Amino acid sequence: GLERFQTTTSNSLLGLPIGADSSVYQTCAASVNVFGKIGVYLNDSDQESSWDQGGPAYFADEDRQATFVGELGVDARYCISNCLSLRAGYQAFWISDLATAPVQLDSTNLDLVPEEGNVATEDVLFHGGFLGLELRR
Repeated sequence: GLERFQTTTSNSLLGLPIGADSSVYQTCAASVNVFGKIGVYLNDSDQESSWDQGGPAYFADEDRQATFVGELGVDARYCISNCLSLRAGYQAFWISDLATAPVQLDSTNLDLVPEEGNVATEDVLFHGGFLGLELRR
């Protein structure tokens, strides 16, 4: 059986996002804002995998492809003083075609050692709430 499988991946993104930030509600003491960014990036991704199965095996590969990145969020601010605000919100960050370590195992046939591997990719979504203090000078 498979005794050990190890893989590493990296992604280098090159590109520029465009975005907007807009206040949808504002008073002297509070505001609500929506924000977003999108961008298409050149992604130089690579992976290296090795495993032991009756003898060591190793392969690596690299790929270059377009990757889409999108961010969307909403936040609310409440002014505690002239220079201090409480800020809370929610945001989501999506990246397409990202090389991640878990999908390398799913796409690897461990019975064959290819001359070249492949870089498996997946879409990832990070999202969640945030809460903090904002200090302005």
